[in-house]
Amino acid sequence: MARPSNRLPEEHDLPCVAFATELRALRERAGLTLAQLSALSGLSTGTLSTAQNGMSVPSEKTVKAFVEACGERDTEPWVAQREAALRGKRPQQASVSSQAMTADDCGERTAWRQTWSRWEKSGKLTPPSGASSTKALVFWLRGLRAYRSVSFRTMARRSDYSHTTLAAMANGFHPITVRGLLAFLEGCGVATFAEKIEWLALLERTSASARRSMDAAREQARMGALISGGGQTHVSRSGEALTDAWQPAAARPRRGRSAWPRQRAVHVDPFLLKAELQTLNRFYGAGFLPILARHTGVPTRTLQRYLKDEIPFLAGDHKDRLAAALVRMGSSPPPRERLALILPPLAYEASTTIRR
Repeated sequence: MARPSNRLPEEHDLPCVAFATELRALRERAGLTLAQLSALSGLSTGTLSTAQNGMSVPSEKTVKAFVEACGERDTEPWVAQREAALRGKRPQQASVSSQAMTADDCGERTAWRQTWSRWEKSGKLTPPSGASSTKALVFWLRGLRAYRSVSFRTMARRSDYSHTTLAAMANGFHPITVRGLLAFLEGCGVATFAEKIEWLALLERTSASARRSMDAAREQARMGALISGGGQTHVSRSGEALTDAWQPAAARPRRGRSAWPRQRAVHVDPFLLKAELQTLNRFYGAGFLPILARHTGVPTRTLQRYLKDEIPFLAGDHKDRLAAALVRMGSSPPPRERLALILPPLAYEASTTIRR
């Protein structure tokens, strides 16, 4: 005979208790005991029992295995409900040791909730504008990760960055660089330039290193140029802003010259360049890289290997061409049917083809 389940906490209005109630109802509808569910899901009975006891919120992996073993194919609503429960309060019946371990976490979540509410309403994951203390960036990065409810290993897979380094940054044990911050944001699903600029501004204000502050300011200027689609702003070693005139896409170069502006790139972050190219490649699909290759002169196979990390870096001339192509595309991806017009083939490539 199956052992009866433990009683749920009395605070039925709490999100974590309501979520546990839904999990129990799902298992009962499937007619499964914990032992049978364990055999189907590959999880231990203890893990499954904890997932439905209402005292804590199970991991995303546990929720998906639990729901799929009960016969549900669509796990996204359950994951969304888990994220809502993760941001809510915990029942008072939790053990004293558990309360002691999560006291700091509960205090942080209380401070985060107002910003979480703003993120849900606006859809823009930006830090508070008034944050200026030296620990503000670490604090709000932890809040961002808690809001997204992702593990460090999941973030590492998304950003191609070490999960131990991401965890060290979130706990204040590792200095936050521009590249590390962009990797953290990538792992948490912060994708737009406008959102990244806000986080970079916070890094610039709060960093104790003048070098990292200057790097953050330089990256903000570069992203601002990508958003505007106009003049490309760089920062010199002395900190002065340098602006190069941008050639409009409508102005066609003469035959024998390349279709991209010959500008010397003062600063092109290779990590950001690769991340944006990978995002655009996923968005457009198979036709994007051939168009980009014809526009920049970089072979398609080279681009494929670069985005798959088979090539660690590109030549400086190739990086400049790819960065210029991103500026041409603007702050948001253009429609697929206009992509070939925005990124026309190289003029000298066409002339070479005619000679052949």
